[in-house]
Amino acid sequence: MTMSAGTKQLAVRPVWASNPNAQTEPPETLGLTRTEGWPVAYEQPLTGKTVERLLVNNHFRELVAVFRDITTMGILAWDADVDYAAGAFVATASGLHVARVVSGPGSGNPTDPDGPGQTVWRVY
Repeated sequence: MTMSAGTKQLAVRPVWASNPNAQTEPPETLGLTRTEGWPVAYEQPLTGKTVERLLVNNHFRELVAVFRDITTMGILAWDADVDYAAGAFVATASGLHVARVVSGPGSGNPTDPDGPGQTVWRVY
């Protein structure tokens, strides 16, 4: 199956709003939380808030960056800042690895699959 035109565009173009001059803001800087999302004030038809351009640009930049990474790399590279479930796949310089157990900063064991003597990951 071939890639759609939109998917191909993700692979060859820069990520949305990734220019240093792009106006982006993480939601936390404007008082929003990622776990709660948009508050009810944004839903009020006449008296509510409109979504800030900075937030929309940032949101699209984050989403497109993930899709671009998946499109161009397939399986994403291991990252010490990410929590991985048991059975998760990552790519490293030595190949493809699958997690035997939960791994990452949230579980207290962000183990590099290429690290010496590690038992958290196995080569796939």
